[in-house]
Amino acid sequence: MYPDLPQVTASAATDLLESGAPEAAAAVVAVALHSSDQASIENLLVRAAGSASALIRGNALLGFGHVARRFGSLSRAAEPLICAGLVDPDPYVRGHANSAADDVAHFLGWRPSARSADA
Repeated sequence: MYPDLPQVTASAATDLLESGAPEAAAAVVAVALHSSDQASIENLLVRAAGSASALIRGNALLGFGHVARRFGSLSRAAEPLICAGLVDPDPYVRGHANSAADDVAHFLGWRPSARSADA
């Protein structure tokens, strides 16, 4: 669980992500929780979902669930990333992918699955 996360812009979080700063992992979640610009949030999350860092990948997937809950919508570009997370070799990523899959199922009616990742 994260402590209270300060608000951070998607632009600042992207800069942290590109710089490899350790704060990038928390910034990804903070943007998903606090930003009002859904498109910017999703662009950041898509980028973060491709990170070499399992912590950042997992947090990006967690962020997709937050977006689905907060906005009641989510770009379909997130679905294959969630599916890939369900079969990620890292348990942290898989755990957050499962949470995101539950959130998008509940809030959006999607049914991402590990089987979808193989397609």
